[in-house]
Amino acid sequence: MKVPVSVAGISTTIVATGDLSVGQGAVHLKINEVSTEGGSLPSVLSNLVGSIKQSLSVDIKIPQLPYNLVIRDVKASEHGLAVSATAANVPLSGGRAGP
Repeated sequence: MKVPVSVAGISTTIVATGDLSVGQGAVHLKINEVSTEGGSLPSVLSNLVGSIKQSLSVDIKIPQLPYNLVIRDVKASEHGLAVSATAANVPLSGGRAGP
Protein backbone atom coordinates (compact mmCIF):
# COMPACT_ATOMS: atom_id res chain seq x y z
CA MET A 1 0.00 0.00 0.00
CA LYS A 2 1.31 3.47 -0.87
CA VAL A 3 0.10 6.70 0.73
CA PRO A 4 1.44 10.20 0.03
CA VAL A 5 1.87 12.18 3.29
CA SER A 6 3.06 15.57 4.44
CA VAL A 7 4.15 15.92 8.09
CA ALA A 8 6.14 18.73 9.70
CA GLY A 9 7.07 20.12 6.29
CA ILE A 10 8.25 16.75 4.98
CA SER A 11 6.43 15.33 1.95
CA THR A 12 6.98 11.69 1.01
CA THR A 13 5.18 8.52 -0.03
CA ILE A 14 4.85 5.91 2.70
CA VAL A 15 4.99 2.28 1.58
CA ALA A 16 3.46 -0.38 3.85
CA THR A 17 3.78 -4.12 3.35
CA GLY A 18 1.96 -6.82 5.22
CA ASP A 19 0.11 -10.10 5.18
CA LEU A 20 -3.47 -10.96 4.27
CA SER A 21 -5.14 -14.05 5.70
CA VAL A 22 -8.63 -15.46 6.15
CA GLY A 23 -9.95 -17.07 9.31
CA GLN A 24 -12.71 -17.02 11.90
CA GLY A 25 -15.13 -15.14 9.65
CA ALA A 26 -12.77 -12.28 8.82
CA VAL A 27 -10.02 -11.12 6.48
CA HIS A 28 -6.97 -10.18 8.55
CA LEU A 29 -4.56 -7.46 7.38
CA LYS A 30 -1.32 -7.28 9.38
CA ILE A 31 1.16 -4.51 8.57
CA ASN A 32 4.74 -5.84 8.87
CA GLU A 33 6.94 -3.05 7.54
CA VAL A 34 6.59 0.65 6.83
CA SER A 35 9.13 2.70 4.84
CA THR A 36 9.21 5.39 2.18
CA GLU A 37 9.71 5.03 -1.55
CA GLY A 38 13.19 6.44 -0.99
CA GLY A 39 14.10 3.92 1.72
CA SER A 40 13.96 4.46 5.46
CA LEU A 41 11.59 6.84 7.18
CA PRO A 42 12.77 10.23 8.49
CA SER A 43 12.92 10.10 12.33
CA VAL A 44 9.83 12.29 12.81
CA LEU A 45 7.78 9.91 10.63
CA SER A 46 9.43 6.79 12.04
CA ASN A 47 8.34 7.70 15.57
CA LEU A 48 4.79 8.46 14.41
CA VAL A 49 4.45 5.27 12.35
CA GLY A 50 6.00 3.16 15.11
CA SER A 51 3.37 4.35 17.56
CA ILE A 52 0.43 3.61 15.24
CA LYS A 53 1.75 0.60 13.26
CA GLN A 54 -0.25 -1.95 15.26
CA SER A 55 -3.46 0.06 14.82
CA LEU A 56 -2.93 -0.07 11.04
CA SER A 57 -3.50 -3.85 11.20
CA VAL A 58 -7.21 -4.64 10.94
CA ASP A 59 -9.73 -7.47 10.85
CA ILE A 60 -12.51 -7.06 8.28
CA LYS A 61 -15.57 -9.11 9.22
CA ILE A 62 -16.99 -11.17 6.35
CA PRO A 63 -20.80 -10.83 6.21
CA GLN A 64 -23.17 -13.76 5.69
CA LEU A 65 -22.82 -14.74 2.02
CA PRO A 66 -25.36 -16.50 -0.26
CA TYR A 67 -25.12 -20.18 -1.29
CA ASN A 68 -22.91 -21.05 1.68
CA LEU A 69 -20.12 -19.10 -0.03
CA VAL A 70 -16.86 -19.40 1.94
CA ILE A 71 -13.85 -17.18 1.27
CA ARG A 72 -10.78 -19.43 1.25
CA ASP A 73 -7.95 -17.05 0.32
CA VAL A 74 -7.26 -13.36 -0.29
CA LYS A 75 -4.15 -12.04 -2.04
CA ALA A 76 -3.06 -8.57 -3.05
CA SER A 77 -2.27 -8.01 -6.72
CA GLU A 78 -1.30 -4.99 -8.77
CA HIS A 79 -4.98 -4.61 -9.76
CA GLY A 80 -6.49 -4.99 -6.29
CA LEU A 81 -7.52 -8.05 -4.31
CA ALA A 82 -7.79 -11.58 -5.68
CA VAL A 83 -10.34 -13.59 -3.68
CA SER A 84 -10.79 -17.37 -3.86
CA ALA A 85 -14.04 -18.86 -2.58
CA THR A 86 -16.20 -21.97 -2.68
CA ALA A 87 -19.98 -22.35 -2.64
CA ALA A 88 -22.52 -25.16 -2.23
CA ASN A 89 -25.93 -25.88 -3.76
CA VAL A 90 -25.74 -23.06 -6.29
CA PRO A 91 -28.69 -23.20 -8.71
CA LEU A 92 -27.53 -23.03 -12.32
CA SER A 93 -29.94 -21.71 -14.95
CA GLY A 94 -30.03 -20.13 -18.37
CA GLY A 95 -29.11 -23.16 -20.41
CA ARG A 96 -30.91 -26.26 -21.60
CA ALA A 97 -29.87 -29.69 -20.46
CA GLY A 98 -29.22 -32.39 -22.98
CA PRO A 99 -28.74 -32.36 -26.76
